[in-house]
Amino acid sequence: MSLDTSDSQRLTSMLIRLPPPLADALRDLSRQTRVRQSEYLREAVRDLLAKYGQEDGEQLQRRAS
Repeated sequence: MSLDTSDSQRLTSMLIRLPPPLADALRDLSRQTRVRQSEYLREAVRDLLAKYGQEDGEQLQRRAS
């Protein structure tokens, strides 16, 4: 369930607040893997929506196009 996040795609900006230990862990993971924090957060949201049956990968891909 990969969602293309190329520069040509418009993304909606959102503000999130995390407890410091979560923010630190995300920052550390991002530095270690060289994957942007925002990419990890998008992946987490997709996984959460799939877990609760809100949308499947095809629906997300169509909506992102």
